[in-house]
Amino acid sequence: MLTGLVKYDQLLVPDPIAVAVNAAGPGLFWLRPFIKIGAIVGLSSVVLVLLPSQPRIFYTMAKDGLLPGIFSSVHPKFKTPYIATILTGIAAVVVAGLLPIEILGALV
Repeated sequence: MLTGLVKYDQLLVPDPIAVAVNAAGPGLFWLRPFIKIGAIVGLSSVVLVLLPSQPRIFYTMAKDGLLPGIFSSVHPKFKTPYIATILTGIAAVVVAGLLPIEILGALV
């Protein structure tokens, strides 16, 4: 559908849907905020899935002996791998604070 609005070689950008809507003219300008909101929600949902799952992967790897045993520490009350969760959160904060948004978007 996008190639019906713009030529295919103009769609080699990080935001092809926004480019196509902009090329469609002022009749579809009302759609631009929804596209931006959709992009933000999409990136946020990916981050919300990745952050809880990474400590579980570290936990399993530590149980198999591929990582130090500290990663397999389970919180006595909540029964979650809390050390791996804390370290993953710290790593995510550092990476998010240091890298430009374009690189973060490509990584996510």
